[in-house]
Amino acid sequence: MRPYLAILSARFRTLLQYRAAAIAGFGTQVFWGLIRMMIFLAFLENAVHPPLNAAQTVGYVWLTQAFLFFCMIGGTRTCRT
Repeated sequence: MRPYLAILSARFRTLLQYRAAAIAGFGTQVFWGLIRMMIFLAFLENAVHPPLNAAQTVGYVWLTQAFLFFCMIGGTRTCRT
């Protein structure tokens, strides 16, 4: 019984690391999304003829942050430079 508990414990720790990395990645995307949104909105306030309104700018920023997920799961096939 003891070897099974050791395997179960090791597996749980491994999965916990993946969850922690996923949460950290999500937090990072939210942080940089907020930074980009503030920068774009600052430029938008001072633009003479802004190409987007504030709602469109916020939507653009969060869509770009969301599409970064496809780069992570698809590798280089979906995100070519």
